[in-house]
Amino acid sequence: MPNIEIHGLDMGKADEVRDNIFGLLQGKPYAKNMVVEVYRTEVIDIVGKSQPYLRLLSSNETEAQEIIQILHTFLEIDIEWIILFRRARPAREKEKSDIR
Repeated sequence: MPNIEIHGLDMGKADEVRDNIFGLLQGKPYAKNMVVEVYRTEVIDIVGKSQPYLRLLSSNETEAQEIIQILHTFLEIDIEWIILFRRARPAREKEKSDIR
């Protein structure tokens, strides 16, 4: 499940970027399981310049590379990728006894 986080943008711009991400990746096989989280954070560098970025968390290298390529083509924002080596079972697969 690709998880894309948006950091360092004001509310209006973050919502616009989120909508663009969903539009750009719509129809991809992983899109139905993808989530986008908007963090209302301020991200600045040492001289006080705003440095917004996207953070992609994924355990599937092929999907991640494709997502990065698509987003870089259409969005002018830095993207960092965190590789998840082990994927937990999705919540829908957990047994009732696992949920407390």
